[in-house]
Amino acid sequence: MILNHFSFAAVVSGFISVSTLAMAVGRPDLEGVESCLPTHISSKDFVEEALGEAPTIVVPDEDKEDCDFGFTFPYIVPPLRWIMEEINSRYEDNGERPLVFDAGAGAGYATWKMIAAGGQVIPLELNKKTAKSIMASLKKVRQFLQEGEKITDTCPCVLTGSVMNFNSPAYTYNYDGAYVGNLLHFLTPDQSVKFVSKLYSVVKPGGFVAAIVNTPSFSDSVVDTWRQAYDQGKDFPGYMMHNSQILRRAYDSFQQNVGVRLEEARSFEEGDLLPGRVHKGSFAEPSSDDKPNWLFVREDVDNRGRFKEFLRYEHRTTHFMDSSTLRKLFENAGFITHHIYYMDTFPRCLSPEEITDEMLKNGQFNVGIEVYKPENAPKEGIFT
Repeated sequence: MILNHFSFAAVVSGFISVSTLAMAVGRPDLEGVESCLPTHISSKDFVEEALGEAPTIVVPDEDKEDCDFGFTFPYIVPPLRWIMEEINSRYEDNGERPLVFDAGAGAGYATWKMIAAGGQVIPLELNKKTAKSIMASLKKVRQFLQEGEKITDTCPCVLTGSVMNFNSPAYTYNYDGAYVGNLLHFLTPDQSVKFVSKLYSVVKPGGFVAAIVNTPSFSDSVVDTWRQAYDQGKDFPGYMMHNSQILRRAYDSFQQNVGVRLEEARSFEEGDLLPGRVHKGSFAEPSSDDKPNWLFVREDVDNRGRFKEFLRYEHRTTHFMDSSTLRKLFENAGFITHHIYYMDTFPRCLSPEEITDEMLKNGQFNVGIEVYKPENAPKEGIFT
């Protein structure tokens, strides 16, 4: 990585601060990261490790190749920063690592950061191919361990499988906290209710949980469809179907999508039948017999060479969550909301009251939530 104007050596030498470097390389999420780390850890060493990461596509296993799982992002988004601060506070108070569940761990970018903050982490990732990357991420924590500690002391196991498999070893632990990063929008409404309720049952009273989800934004059709369902009082107004046209050019050595047009988005109900030729979300069962067909359009030449152009009509189920839906999901399970906010790409946190439909249509937003499980709370969730 080339650092414009500044070098990491300058930070190590003390000429510029970690915060200045973070802003210079376009990583404001790393600014002030020392507040999340134990006193024995060098924030400069931590930042050096973090700057070596980049967004990574989640690679689906062979039986899920018709699914789109998006990316694993390396950024310390506000919900993750809060989790790291909670971990660090408890670690510094009693010297013991709080046990934290990393649900939907991806490549392990959050896993190692939570360990560096002072946690003992159990990561669970659906795809085995992607889970292999967690092992590489865990190597980053070696320099941050206390004398006599091993990596296996901070991450006893890396688990694979669905968060909806409640017989998974992941649910045999009693956690101090949990981080649910970019996961809930891959679940159906019914699955998300059951998962959050199960999460409540495996987190200790007084435990902390944070989540980040995609919210309806960046499209007039998506926001209008969500708003109509929201005004109708639907429990999960962001559960919808996208109908799109995808235009692809196939050259001799590579293929490239050159046009994606959202035809419409419509509200989708739990239990609705998916139409034929659906590019399915991760929450649907993929089928090789149900893949959309590419229709030949034309053959031509451009500056990259000869190509054939194909068109495909694609349908995709997605589950966006607004702040009130996310709050109800956790509070109905028994959690107490500490903080909930919208985040844009800066990242900047905005209260739900500040967000308008026009802002959602013209920007790209996520929603973050931070919750606690009440002290003296019943073990099981209270969702009705």
